Amino acid sequence: MRSGFSLMNKQFKRVDKRFEQVDKRFEKVDKQFEQVFTIMHEYATGVDERFDKIESTMATKDDLAKTESRLDSTIDSVESRLDAKINSVESRLTAKSNAIKESVDEIKVELTALSKRDKDDTDAVVHEISTIKQRLDVPECAG
Repeated sequence: MRSGFSLMNKQFKRVDKRFEQVDKRFEKVDKQFEQVFTIMHEYATGVDERFDKIESTMATKDDLAKTESRLDSTIDSVESRLDAKINSVESRLTAKSNAIKESVDEIKVELTALSKRDKDDTDAVVHEISTIKQRLDVPECAG
């Protein structure tokens, strides 16, 4: 009987060793699980912190509305100043254009007068030449 007990005792010891091995495996798995859990927790915390940071830098609807209002006001101001500058330039160009037109009209009048004077002078010269020619062509009848 003793040998039966010792045989059973050996088998119990083997079973105990197996349980110890299983326990060691469970401990390893448990440590790995803890490591994975720690990594996942740190990752989740990092993600939360990044989202908090992103959220803190995001503009609210009110911020966007204020910015839009400021931009609209600035654009309106720039448009008004541009319109005033354009109107000023147009006025100056119109005044200069009118002055140029008046000068051109005066030049036309002077050219017309010069042209008439030249024609009159040319006609007078032609008449004088014709008169001189007639005098030269007429034989002297002196007696």
